[in-house]
Amino acid sequence: MIGAAACRAEGFDATAARHGQIAELTASVQSDQAVIEAAQVQLAYTRPTSPTIGVTGIRQIDIGNIIHPADANGLVVVTQLQPILIIFALPQTDLMRLQQHMDHGPLTAIAFG
Repeated sequence: MIGAAACRAEGFDATAARHGQIAELTASVQSDQAVIEAAQVQLAYTRPTSPTIGVTGIRQIDIGNIIHPADANGLVVVTQLQPILIIFALPQTDLMRLQQHMDHGPLTAIAFG
């Protein structure tokens, strides 16, 4: 009887030890996953993105330059294309005719550059 009880106690201890190892390894996997996610966040900061869609102009820096978030010039100038705002002068004598055309719908503008 004593041998059977000792066997059961030994089996219980071994099972408890395995459960402890499983919990330890699970915590280790979760910790590693958190490290991977933190590295992915840091990696996202290495890819500059524009807040607007448009066309880039001439770059303001060269490869190898050290840049900072507070730099006034930025990396490149992005020109927004849609919607675009155009300001132009119009003789006052043409204003009445223009307003009459605007009453019939949107106008089309042709820009020459």
